[in-house]
Amino acid sequence: LQVELAQYKYLLPRLSGMGKSLSRQGGGIGTRGPGETKLESDKRHIRERISRLQHELDQVRQVVTREELTALQDQAERDSLTKLLNKNAGRRYAEEYFAQFSSNLSCALLIIDLDDFKLVNDQYGPLFGDSVLSQAAREIKKLFRNQDIIARIGGDEFAIICADMSQEEFNAKMEEEKKHLWENE
Repeated sequence: LQVELAQYKYLLPRLSGMGKSLSRQGGGIGTRGPGETKLESDKRHIRERISRLQHELDQVRQVVTREELTALQDQAERDSLTKLLNKNAGRRYAEEYFAQFSSNLSCALLIIDLDDFKLVNDQYGPLFGDSVLSQAAREIKKLFRNQDIIARIGGDEFAIICADMSQEEFNAKMEEEKKHLWENE
């Protein structure tokens, strides 16, 4: 679209000098129809095509802009290492959830801290530590539902808000997951 638009914009002013060699196509009154010169007709068609192309390009730019905006927003809300919500986004989502929270809804809050994680970094290096954090985040994400809010809130700390879940449901879920974790070790 951009190439075609540029070609027409280039061509339009160059048609002006060609008027002497072109004569009227036929009789008639007015600038359009049989009395219009070939040059005038070409200019009109080119201006109309330029207008349509500019409109189409504006529409394409709006779509790209929305996609870029969504990608930028996602990038701003996500922790670059774990791909979980970052601390600020996790807080905002939690505040939005609690703002609509009613007395008949319940939720569970879980804070996970990887004990002595500093020793992993010190002993094996930060790249290995990053790998452990990424794997931990993937495993944590598998344990919870899509509607739960899962965020990395610190170096080795994660917060999970299990929306619309009673204490009993949460306890049962945790017991089930403990069994699952022990079986995989």
